[in-house]
Amino acid sequence: MKEIIGEDYPCPIPRQSDEAMKRVILERSQTGFHSCGPLRLSKDIKQGVVDPELRVHGAKIIASFMHLSFLLFLIAASRILCT
Repeated sequence: MKEIIGEDYPCPIPRQSDEAMKRVILERSQTGFHSCGPLRLSKDIKQGVVDPELRVHGAKIIASFMHLSFLLFLIAASRILCT
């Protein structure tokens, strides 16, 4: 495989064991999706705002974190289309 693999990108991948390789892949893998909401999802507070359970990192009590300004556009569009 050394002849096929030129270099690791974006970071070095350990090849001494499957477990070491799996650990690095799981630690560094991220989704390219941001399908809804303005808050980045991450297990780590340094890389995101909410955890996989949608709890805000560092907040014990929170009422809502959903930004609803997009509704103004929908209301305006529906008035234009429905008149």
